[in-house]
Amino acid sequence: MQTVSKLCRPWSSDAVERLGRATNLCHVFWALAVILLAFAGFTVIVVRLRRPASAADEPSGATASPDLARRIDLEQLRGFVYVGAGALALLAVAVILMGLFANRTGRAEGLAVLGFFGYVAYLVAATVVLYVMSRKS
Repeated sequence: MQTVSKLCRPWSSDAVERLGRATNLCHVFWALAVILLAFAGFTVIVVRLRRPASAADEPSGATASPDLARRIDLEQLRGFVYVGAGALALLAVAVILMGLFANRTGRAEGLAVLGFFGYVAYLVAATVVLYVMSRKS
């Protein structure tokens, strides 16, 4: 059974000849960094392209419905997404640097996966906080 450290070491010439071509699993950090950047960019594009609620959604009367007052403030959510996406982009750069210069133990890959799930948890927490704050007002 091979461990991560055995997978990341250069293979001997006889092993390369047996397999024909060596694959190295330590270069996965590049793909993970690209996925982090793509996910950050995707969330920014989704928030930026979202159209504001149109006047057709609002009631025609002079008083607003109580449900409209309980909506999440999209400007605050947009701010949360921008800050989180910026942090995720910086994390992607850190993953690349760690993958290039740190020893090949899989720490960069672990950091990338942790950062992805941390960003998702951050967005969920921001949405819940904004929803709770809108219910109080």
